[in-house]
Amino acid sequence: MAAAVATAAPVRADVLSVHAAQQTLARGATAWDVRSAADYAQGHLPGAVRAEWGGELTLTALEAAVSQAGIDLSREVLVYGSAGEPRARRLYEVLQRVAPGRVHWLVGGVQEWALAGQPLSRVPAVRAPVPQRLVVLREDGVAGELRMAADALRRSRPWPQPESVALMQARAD
Repeated sequence: MAAAVATAAPVRADVLSVHAAQQTLARGATAWDVRSAADYAQGHLPGAVRAEWGGELTLTALEAAVSQAGIDLSREVLVYGSAGEPRARRLYEVLQRVAPGRVHWLVGGVQEWALAGQPLSRVPAVRAPVPQRLVVLREDGVAGELRMAADALRRSRPWPQPESVALMQARAD
């Protein structure tokens, strides 16, 4: 399933300030640094991972990259690079289609972070791999819309409740 996602219509990138990025990270978001290994080693956001993905925008490549790096797309992700970096924007746009509402872009990148007086780390962040499965689903008649597999379960109708749970809820009312 190596469907390319590069031809998808662009998504408007919301600009996150450093303050908003700090709040996002405080909520437990994972920072994903898209810069080169050398730039990452010079200094990155504390706790940021650098996932090898080679810029290839296919489901297979993104699945491998996020799984290997321990990036859980069921949680918030903050994508950044250098200020205004096109790779970061492209990745943001694709991930918005896979995990809508959970992906953010620090458009000013590591430079804005440092200029705001925030600390940079030189300690590589290592996370345990998190297997991810990205799928293409049809939703509301739109063919080929990307979603994370777990997201499809969250959006489906509720599971039927066992009779005992329904009785307990009725008694509580």
